[in-house]
Amino acid sequence: MAIPSIASLGAIMTAVLRIDNHIYSINQQLFTTFLVLVVISITSLILLAAYGVQNILSGISDYFAK
Repeated sequence: MAIPSIASLGAIMTAVLRIDNHIYSINQQLFTTFLVLVVISITSLILLAAYGVQNILSGISDYFAK
């Protein structure tokens, strides 16, 4: 399932336009690819951290529900 904030039409169009062989050099295309991987990595870490925070908060709410 795609996450709309990182897989929006604007984000996909920007990536497609930045990897045009006739306009950008291979170094610029590699840099764009690197930036996309960095954004995906940061987003993945945030989502993994959110899962842990959710577990902590649910444990706290269970404690106070007793």
